[in-house]
Amino acid sequence: MKKSVLDTIIQEQYPHILKYCCKCLHGDIHAAQDCTQEVFLLLYRKIHSLDMTKDIRPWLYRSADRVVKAYLRKNPAPIETDAEPETADLTDIPESVFDVLSQEERELVDAYYSKEDKQQIAEEKGITLQSLYVTMARIKKKLRKALDDSNKI
Repeated sequence: MKKSVLDTIIQEQYPHILKYCCKCLHGDIHAAQDCTQEVFLLLYRKIHSLDMTKDIRPWLYRSADRVVKAYLRKNPAPIETDAEPETADLTDIPESVFDVLSQEERELVDAYYSKEDKQQIAEEKGITLQSLYVTMARIKKKLRKALDDSNKI
């Protein structure tokens, strides 16, 4: 009896779990297929301990969430270290917006936009080039939020 129940669940729920995994994995269909198969393999292994009188969908989605998170931990998205974040024209930003930045962040912004060699800036700050780009992206996000907030006033 368990086999026919399992077959029915797989036929009904596989497309939904695959779609969920694909969405969580930003459209990576191959990774989503792997994760979906892992979810149903877990179901197969645990079917004898699950209460099949209840709706199995919440268990499937929780399992899919855990499997996807484990997949993402094992396979992090590659970050291009050669890619330099877009440069923005900071001259149009009111000075008051910069008040949200710490002194260290202000110094980093000044150095970033005044020097050509980003590698040298990273070395002076004791960080990697990739960390410099990530830090600058966070600072820009902080500035955008502050600018949006100042425009609402």
